[in-house]
Amino acid sequence: MSAADHSVDDTRHGATREIDKAGYVLVAFFAIPFFLFNIMPVLFGFYVAFTRWSIVGSPKWEGLKNFNRAFNDQWVAVAFKNILLYGLIIVPCVTVLGLIFALFVNKRYPLSGLARTLFFAPTVVSATVIGLVWVWLLDTQFGLINHYLSFIGIDNVPWLTSTRWSLVGVSVASVWWDLGLAFVLFLAALQDIPG
Repeated sequence: MSAADHSVDDTRHGATREIDKAGYVLVAFFAIPFFLFNIMPVLFGFYVAFTRWSIVGSPKWEGLKNFNRAFNDQWVAVAFKNILLYGLIIVPCVTVLGLIFALFVNKRYPLSGLARTLFFAPTVVSATVIGLVWVWLLDTQFGLINHYLSFIGIDNVPWLTSTRWSLVGVSVASVWWDLGLAFVLFLAALQDIPG
């Protein structure tokens, strides 16, 4: 191999090393915040689960006593049941409605451009605004939904204050909020399918 070939080969390796460093720098902009704000809190929460700590003072190691207390508490079973029911409502509803809305927009029916905006709009609204809007809509006495239900003889449904209705009220709000992302994903997939 000649000296010229060695210099070309070295230049190639040098360029590769520079590209690798640039890649690490670019990935760091995502990786560092992800580690600090996603991974670290999970690890810290895992540690705190084995301690008794009231935020003030230093944590006292408890071991598995916290888990023993939790699984012997009747309300933990109720909480797990509610989470399971919530998931069984949210996942199918968001998936099916997201697909239906994506099919509607993909077919380019009249007003599909407006529908695209309306279906995705809740996704970009903050959780605080969503919460305030739905508390107003689902209010027992002055809520807009109960106002219209009163026209068909249904009066004052306690959407957010009844143990029987609160899961329905929260699920409706969550489906409306989460629907936009599923809609966009389905629409992107449908548009990739050749005619």
